Amino acid sequence: MKKHFYLLLFTILAFSCNKEDDPSPIKNDGQITVFTNPDYSSFKDENWEGWVVIQSLDGSFLEMKELVKGGNVKFEGLENESYHLTFFDKTLRTYGGRPFTKLDGKAFLNVPVGKIYTHGLVITETSTANNEGEFKIFVSNSSPIGLAGGYSSGLNNSFKLMLPSPNRLELVQNFRSESSEYLVITYDYEGNHRYGFLSDVEVGKEYDFEYSEMSLFDHSITVPKEFFTDINIWVNSLNVANNKYEIGHVFNRISTVFNSNLGKYQVNFLDRFEKYSVLINIDKDDLRLVYNRVGSAPSKIEFPDNLNFSGQNLKASNFQVELPSWATNFNTRMDKQFLNQEGDYLFSLIVEGNQGDFTLIIPEELKSKYEFLEDFENFEFSSVTAKKSSYGYHEMIENVLIEEPVLFDFETYSVRKTFE
Repeated sequence: MKKHFYLLLFTILAFSCNKEDDPSPIKNDGQITVFTNPDYSSFKDENWEGWVVIQSLDGSFLEMKELVKGGNVKFEGLENESYHLTFFDKTLRTYGGRPFTKLDGKAFLNVPVGKIYTHGLVITETSTANNEGEFKIFVSNSSPIGLAGGYSSGLNNSFKLMLPSPNRLELVQNFRSESSEYLVITYDYEGNHRYGFLSDVEVGKEYDFEYSEMSLFDHSITVPKEFFTDINIWVNSLNVANNKYEIGHVFNRISTVFNSNLGKYQVNFLDRFEKYSVLINIDKDDLRLVYNRVGSAPSKIEFPDNLNFSGQNLKASNFQVELPSWATNFNTRMDKQFLNQEGDYLFSLIVEGNQGDFTLIIPEELKSKYEFLEDFENFEFSSVTAKKSSYGYHEMIENVLIEEPVLFDFETYSVRKTFE
């Protein structure tokens, strides 16, 4: 559950920028500047080393520079409007008691010149609050349809989830004085959800609900069960703080792992909350479908037709994928492990782009440091994700690499295909 929450939190805040439909005009001053944030957690490793590589759009290698914590590096004399940038970070990690050298790469295609980009951008500081005690919530059910589950939540995503007996649900909720009210949600085996609010609560007290007397949601979307083999649904209300979104109440935590016996899967909303984050992961055949929205409650959730696509060449040296016609951008990933006498290595590379073909090069200087990269030209990516986004590709680049702390609503559909 925690892993999914961090994923959701990052997705919400990684795009905290309100833009016009078209990105700002590209100012070509012949420079790209990269600042390395010294406060980024991975860079605090005393063994960290980092590099940035710049290439022309045709794949020609131009230059590699070593990154400096808290400092800038510049690529100058650039004649074109955009280039490929690839960041590499080396850290030391221990897995199962064994030390590994970890080399992580992240490439961005078609990066505009004339801007200052931040490597290791801290999107937001996650605030935490201490629990000040607990109180109990009971939900009784007189209906012959038993209760399947439920959860309660205050602010900062503090929530509890309990699986009930057929006729009674017990929740032990953490108390925080900053939460003026708590949202309680339960659902029966038919998949029907109801809610209630608690206010003026006290530590150590008990509070009771009758399921049949709880309220129906103002707006719900039903996801047909026959459409998928596995699904996870996470929905939260959003609050605005310091001109950024923060997670509020929990509205949905549904998964086929725990809820496969429900009659339907329902995504619920209340009119009193203007903004939501909605994240739905669906496994369908050999594809992973993801719906992600930050903003007003959606009126419907429909994935594009023609979900499948093909990869002609998955090598980093000559990548070619035929993306669906609806895709506005994509990413692709590889993960490799190398075990030898010189040491154990973990290597990963993620590429973000808006074109289905590219060439990436590892400079000889980096290959000399890590011999396993000698055969990089033949390394193949293992998965490709096609995306349809309400924001433009260059807006994504700016929101990942340039800190602009203002709000940004968006909606994306993506389809990930894993290749053997």
